[in-house]
Amino acid sequence: MVFGIGILGAFAVQLCRIAGAFPVIAADLNAKRRKLAIELGADY
Repeated sequence: MVFGIGILGAFAVQLCRIAGAFPVIAADLNAKRRKLAIELGADY
């Protein structure tokens, strides 16, 4: 689970996906950042 989808959070989402983690869950208060996390490979 990644809290906060800023620069490091976005990197963490991608790294988790590449490493084979499932599910990758991203949490952020900003809807645009949550959408970005989904585009980068987060499952939720």
